[in-house]
This record gives sequence, structure tokens and C-alpha cells, in this order.
Amino acid sequence: MVRAAFETVSEYTKTIDVLVNNAGIGTGGSIEHTSFEDAKKIIDVNLLGIFNVTQIFLPLVRETKGKIINISSVAAHFAIPYQTLYSATKAAMNAFSNGLRNEVRTFGVKVMTIMPADINTNFMRLRNTCDGVYQEYANNSIAIMERDERKGMTPHYVAKRIFKLQRRKKLPQQKVISRQHAFLVFTSRFFSIITLNFLLFRMFGGKKKK
Repeated sequence: MVRAAFETVSEYTKTIDVLVNNAGIGTGGSIEHTSFEDAKKIIDVNLLGIFNVTQIFLPLVRETKGKIINISSVAAHFAIPYQTLYSATKAAMNAFSNGLRNEVRTFGVKVMTIMPADINTNFMRLRNTCDGVYQEYANNSIAIMERDERKGMTPHYVAKRIFKLQRRKKLPQQKVISRQHAFLVFTSRFFSIITLNFLLFRMFGGKKKK
């Protein structure tokens, strides 16, 4: 599919100024009850998908010393319980972007990672059909995520922000879209990993089993 898209684009142009990797999926629920098929689908789309698109289209981007924009998430920085695989693949995308940046720097290609906070979409519609002993806790966590999603930014707003960012002469290497979450990402470096994980546990409805 990606190769076919490349062939179609190549019929019209031999160069690309900006390549945006925006595909992403997630499934709400516990790791223990996530099927291998669902896990593989998340990894295929969120990580191998950007690898595939970037690898195939990179020669066209290199011709213009263009830009590659990878849409990650603040979940790459704050691993969210019951969205663990999604968080893991977005963290991997950040690492992918950092490594790629230094590979293509010599050729004048720039790489930016965008980390949006909650966006008002139907992202949370996918979840495990059953979470066993985790059900109550998964429900609590997912309910909080759904609430945050409803209060989130519109896709149009995020697209406008990305468009403005990619026009900058000096492209940011990593950008959080959401002032509140940008502040949280910055201040989190002053917390130990133990403290940060405990705060995430409590923020997403976690409580010790009696």
C-alpha cells in the first residue's frame, strides 16, 4: 500500500518538502488481557508504519532537504496505564526520530517530533472486551481518558499548530502541543521515576487492591 502510494506520488513529483507520519492506534485495557493480534496491530501501525513510510519516501525528501514530522504523544513521556502499548510505541517513535535526525542531518533533512496532549476524537473507542481482575481499575482509568478526550483540542487546532511549526526556519526537534502538558513534561524531570509513576497511578484512577 505504501509502495503504491509512492509510485502514484512519483508520477507527479520527484521531490517532497514535508513528510508527515500521522497514523496511530491504541487499545484500552490491561497488558495481560490484550491479544497478541491487537498488540501486533498497534506496533505495526505506530512504529513499523512510520519506518515503512519514512524509508520509502526519504529519497524524495532528501532531494529538497525537506522535513519529516512524526506525530507522537505526551504518552511517550508519561506511560499511561491501560494504554501501555500505545505509550510504548510512541516512546519508540521519539527514539526513532532522534536516531533518524542524526542519520539525515548530513543531507540537510530536518526531523521534528510532535507530542500532542488529548485530542477530541474517537480514539478511545477501541478497548479489550474483558480485563478480568483488572476490570474495575481499567474502567476507572479509561473513564478518565475518555473525559480528557472529550475536553481535548480539536484536530483542526492541532493541524494548524503543526502547519505553523513546520514553516519555521529553525525547526524544533520536539514540541509538546498543550501549554499545560508542556509544563508537566518540563517539571517532570525534577521528579524521581518512583514519584512520577506513583503520580500517574493515582491520576488514572489507580488504587491498591484491598
